[in-house]
Amino acid sequence: MATKILDKPTFKLFRSSSCNYFFNKLNGYTEIWGQNQDEDAIYLPDGPMIADIEITTICDGPKGIPCPFCYKKNTSKGEYMTFETFKTIFHKFPRTLTQIAFGADATLTSNPDIWKIMDYCENNDYQSVVPNITVANISDDVADKLAEYCGAVAVSRYDDPDVCYDSVKRLTDRAGVKKIYVKRK
Repeated sequence: MATKILDKPTFKLFRSSSCNYFFNKLNGYTEIWGQNQDEDAIYLPDGPMIADIEITTICDGPKGIPCPFCYKKNTSKGEYMTFETFKTIFHKFPRTLTQIAFGADATLTSNPDIWKIMDYCENNDYQSVVPNITVANISDDVADKLAEYCGAVAVSRYDDPDVCYDSVKRLTDRAGVKKIYVKRK
């Protein structure tokens, strides 16, 4: 069987002889199977379904101080990925991609191209993917934009739980986000 991909505004359907999937872009529901629905797929030979892309090495932490335990070791002096660089990378991914998990800063303010990048994930002539992200301390404006662009948002919880809970409240009560995962640091 030749590989076939059907990429619609609300779902992506992938068919091949060894792996098949259905991905709902609205709620993240995914089904994956092998040659038939009674068989598990071992791997997707045509490319990944999810990419993890770091779009900034700049971060001042959730309270303006870089976190000493950050596995990325980001600081206030770093670099960010430009929209043009992202587009180049995006077009190198196979059309099997369903989601991108973005690595960014705690407040989502260090990359001025973030919203263009997220918009491009869905609105381009190549393929449509769902952006997801982890944040820690976001403003009302950022919460509204995350609700517009993301399939899911994770919020890191640090020593001061109110920073996390205030961000979750902005996402749920103000912006209407329904999928939030709280990660305790």
